This record gives sequence, C-alpha cells and structure tokens, in this order.
Amino acid sequence: MELSRLKIPFWKEFGIYKNQHLLYRLDLAILCNSGKLAIECDSEKWHSLPRQKKKDRRRDNYLRKKGWRVLHFPGREISSRLSKCGKTILHQIQKLNGVKKT
Repeated sequence: MELSRLKIPFWKEFGIYKNQHLLYRLDLAILCNSGKLAIECDSEKWHSLPRQKKKDRRRDNYLRKKGWRVLHFPGREISSRLSKCGKTILHQIQKLNGVKKT
C-alpha cells in the first residue's frame, strides 16, 4: 500500500461512533495535527448507484461537520495512478500540519 511505503500512519476500517453506536466505517483514516483525513476507496460499480451516492453525500456532510476532510478515490484511479493518489494524500496532510504523533 502506498501509505505504508510513504511511512504514513493510518487506520483501516476506522469507526465513527455517536453515543457508542457505530454510524460509519471509513476505509482509511489519518489523524493530523490540525484535523482528520478520511480516505474512501470507491468501486465504480457500487458508488455510481443513485442510492449509494445519496448515502455517500450524507456521510461526507456529517464527517465535514465533525471536522473531517474527505477524499474519494475511484478504484480505477487507485489501480492505475497509485502514486498520484499518494501525492494528493500527502498534500492534504501538509495542509493539516502533518500527521499527529500518537
């Protein structure tokens, strides 16, 4: 995985909870000094469905209200342009003042 190669700490299947109830599960999460980064790896087949698009928008709006920055990468882009995805993620991490040390 590109994030591992770049030595960026991340969490897979990161749960978002409200009142101890799981609301959403993020594909990847990166905690930064000035915010949080949610990374979604979207299959074109599933995420192009109107019902799923609506769910994705609702989840993204909720996350943004809670201080998350959300990035979506289509599966095709991940497969063919992995280093470009990594550069986009690095740029967002820089905008959020680097990765939070745990």
